[in-house]
Amino acid sequence: MQDVGWREKVKLPQISKKSFTAKMDTGAKASSLHVTDLNVHEKNGERIASFTAMVGPKPHVEYVKFEAEVIEYKRVRSSNGMVEERPTIILELELNGERWPVEVTLTNRSKMKYRMLIGRDAMGDKLRVCPSKTYLTGD
Repeated sequence: MQDVGWREKVKLPQISKKSFTAKMDTGAKASSLHVTDLNVHEKNGERIASFTAMVGPKPHVEYVKFEAEVIEYKRVRSSNGMVEERPTIILELELNGERWPVEVTLTNRSKMKYRMLIGRDAMGDKLRVCPSKTYLTGD
């Protein structure tokens, strides 16, 4: 098990090689990613989410168009108490050189400080959050 701070640099290698800061959120079951231009459509009998993701550190943000199969819709209660049905995809998460697949809900997080939340399901028994620390895996 790896100790991490409440925020860490992560990568989504299927989308980009650039890292960005994500918040480790032990209060959230699901992980979520800020996306724009979200469109779910059918392609070859599968539901596909096409979207634009923002990756890389500020002010060098890169906008990447990406598509992934929607595995399900999750009902998520946001921090403001609203319930939203979000498309959920599987992405590979990289943290400190280690990679594993995680379920990620897609939503507009433009009013939030962090583009990605890493929830308990993604942390599993791999990560232990030290709430008073940041960037324990490096900056």
